[in-house]
Amino acid sequence: KLGFVDELQVTEKGRIALPLFVHTIFLTELIHRGQLDDASPIQLARLAASLMWERSQNLPVLPADPWLLEVEVIRDTIARRAGLVPEELAVFAHAAAVPMALWYEKKPLDHVLQRSQMEPGDFVQLVRRSLDLLQQVQGAAPHLKDTIQNAISRLDRDVVRFRG
Repeated sequence: KLGFVDELQVTEKGRIALPLFVHTIFLTELIHRGQLDDASPIQLARLAASLMWERSQNLPVLPADPWLLEVEVIRDTIARRAGLVPEELAVFAHAAAVPMALWYEKKPLDHVLQRSQMEPGDFVQLVRRSLDLLQQVQGAAPHLKDTIQNAISRLDRDVVRFRG
């Protein structure tokens, strides 16, 4: 229904989806529609965090980012067109975007944890999963390479940096 394949051929949109392993349909649609083209690095970081938070614990209620609310409306439109429930495409944890933005702004870890009421391990996992998602999007949307690389370089630091 969404044009990822045409009979037995993968379409241009379908090729966008190949490097994506989570929220594939939703992210492919955002990329294909150009919805991420004007996004700032911090907006992409906040989007990644809001999509990657999976903890059962509730985060404190914090104001939602207006840009993320717009993206959520797009998700609903895509889902309706495909005959899906919006949550099948992506679930947003808007509160997870706030600690990500603080980390992006290079706030100290203690400040981020206090403001978000997150456990240190949960926060590190959130950042690392968000970094992975940003790298997937970069593979699917090479034209966003500089913006995504800016976000990655701001987030991949200190305690969350992978030292392999």
